[in-house]
Amino acid sequence: MRCLLCNSKMKQQPSFSNLFPQKHNDFCAFCWQLFERIDTQGDGRCQTCVGLVDRYTKQRSCEQCCFWNEMYDYIPNHRALFCYNETAKEVLHQIKFLGDCALIDPFVMKTNEYLRNYMNKGIITAIPSHSERLKKRKIDVLKHFCTQLDYPFEFFLVKLLHTPHQSEQTKQARLQLDYPFEIQNNPKHDLIVIDDVYTTGATMYQAVAALQQAPNYDKEIQTFSLFR
Repeated sequence: MRCLLCNSKMKQQPSFSNLFPQKHNDFCAFCWQLFERIDTQGDGRCQTCVGLVDRYTKQRSCEQCCFWNEMYDYIPNHRALFCYNETAKEVLHQIKFLGDCALIDPFVMKTNEYLRNYMNKGIITAIPSHSERLKKRKIDVLKHFCTQLDYPFEFFLVKLLHTPHQSEQTKQARLQLDYPFEIQNNPKHDLIVIDDVYTTGATMYQAVAALQQAPNYDKEIQTFSLFR
C-alpha cells in the first residue's frame, strides 16, 4: 500500500488484521506528522471552539466566540481534529477543486475514534453546499465523508444562497456574511453538525440557528470540523 500524499510504500507489520483488505486508504507516518493535531486539553485553546487564545491572559474564549455570545447569545460547542495549516489547505484544495476524494478517506478512521472518545452520540449531519457549487464540483465532499462514518447520517438543511468561497473573503467579511439555511427535514435527535473547516464560526452559527428553529426541537447540537 502506498501513501496517498507522497506515494511512498508503507510497510505493514505482519498481523491477523492484515489478512483482510483495509477499508480506507491512508497516509504514511511522515505525512501524518504534517497535520497538526489539536490538543484540546492544552493551554492556548478556546474552550468552546478550540481556536487559539493568548495563553498568558488566561482567556477561556477567543474573540470570535465572545462576538457570537455578545451579538447573538450563542456559545459554540465545537471540536476539531487538526489545525488548518498549509498541508491541510493543500489537501482540501485537491479534494474540493481537483476532485481527489480518496484523500478524505484517511480522516474517516481518525474522526470515528475522536467522536467515540470525546463527543456525545448523535445523528451526523453536514453543512450543505449550494446546488450551483455542487454542479461545478460534481461531488458533495462532505456527504462522501459523512456517509463513511460509523454513525447514522441525514441532511436536515438546504442552503439557499450561493456565496463566494470563504478563502476569497477577508475575516471581517466572513463574520458579516449571512448564510441562509432552511430546514428540509425536522430533526428529532441530538445532532453533530460537521464541516470541513471552521474559520470564524459564521457558517456553523447560521446552521445551528436554523436547526434550533425546527418545530418542537430542543435536543443537543454539537459541531465538529476536520480543521480549525
